Amino acid sequence: MYWPKNKVQTVLTVLLALAFLLSGIMKLTGAEQIRQGFENWGYPIIFMYFIGLCEVAGAIGMWLRRFSYAAKVCIILLMAGAVLTHLVFDTFKEAMAPIILIILTAVTLMLHRKERDTNDELMPAG
Repeated sequence: MYWPKNKVQTVLTVLLALAFLLSGIMKLTGAEQIRQGFENWGYPIIFMYFIGLCEVAGAIGMWLRRFSYAAKVCIILLMAGAVLTHLVFDTFKEAMAPIILIILTAVTLMLHRKERDTNDELMPAG
């Protein structure tokens, strides 16, 4: 289990993991409003389940030391797709949530990188 040393990073990671976990579960359970969105955008319903699975995997991956960094990068890419979808098919207002999630995930990614670089400097060469 990965617990960041920085308290801001820990709080952000907890909130982001919960947000992606809940969002993924809603997609995996086929929530009607989300299903209608995917249908209106012209995406196949199987894509909704795939995105939901990716969100749940990303939320879990954020807490696994070996996968934390990669999970955050994948979540940013996933949210970039969400931003593009909302900008093309909806309004800027609908794109705000994924934009905010990208920014917060990028902050945790930078803090993660800084923590990793600091730990590397402290580790003896061997």
